[in-house]
Amino acid sequence: LEEIGNRSGIAELQDAFGSLEEEQGHYSEALAHYRSALQVRRTLGDQRSLAKSHNNVGYAYYLLSDYENAMVYFQEALRLYRAGGDQTGGMLVTQSIGLVQLAQGPWEGAVKSFIETLGESRNEDSKSAMAMSQGYLGLAAQYQGRYGAAIASFDKALGVLEKLRDERGVVEFSLLKAGALEEMGMSPEAETLLAEIERRLGPKMNHEQKAIFLILRGELQLGRGGAQNARASFAAAIREAEASHGTNRILTARLGLGRALAGGGDLAGAIKLIRSVQREADRLGDLLLRLR
Repeated sequence: LEEIGNRSGIAELQDAFGSLEEEQGHYSEALAHYRSALQVRRTLGDQRSLAKSHNNVGYAYYLLSDYENAMVYFQEALRLYRAGGDQTGGMLVTQSIGLVQLAQGPWEGAVKSFIETLGESRNEDSKSAMAMSQGYLGLAAQYQGRYGAAIASFDKALGVLEKLRDERGVVEFSLLKAGALEEMGMSPEAETLLAEIERRLGPKMNHEQKAIFLILRGELQLGRGGAQNARASFAAAIREAEASHGTNRILTARLGLGRALAGGGDLAGAIKLIRSVQREADRLGDLLLRLR
């Protein structure tokens, strides 16, 4: 493609490489490819492709927990999609903006964004977008402590994603459901679901998903008083999260490790680690992490 000067094709390939890296949980590598595609498309004048690239770059920044840069690219993508009359593109960007609102607060803004995209996805008959909006509404409900609504939303999303054979989505929302069950104190149910995830989807989990799985396992072990086993799980979660460069997951795993240190009697080590996580959470502006 470079030899024949097909710049549009080069941009499409860079996007494809970025998508492959993202699927595997290699978010820094995904960002590099998406930025390369964006750089090419800026010279081509195709506003729809340019909007797509802005959305891809923004999403990679979101996955890396760089919420400020993510919002800059999402807002530009939304402007371009609306200018071109692309309702589907605008819907997907609004969904992504909702994720940033969920990370930073206010959560009411995120709920509004997801309700908006849920309605639009139904109008467009986009089952995948409908499932994601439904699932993200569940996540917002979990953040707000509305656990019954959270579980119901996760189940609705999973029902659609199972039919679509969207394995990445099934892993994502199964883990979120397990996390909600753990927070509700339903540890046996959470453990059963984690075992099912490991049996069915274990080999298909990327680095970030493995980190989430190990964090949940650590929380359950800590709840049973197994501080030593929990320390091992949280340490493994940190390694998986570092492989994807997802700062939120790294900090969440480190927070869990701090709690495990406290459970094992190392209060000085726990306080030092948790304070370092608090400083990073403040810097990121991640509301839920700061509360935790």
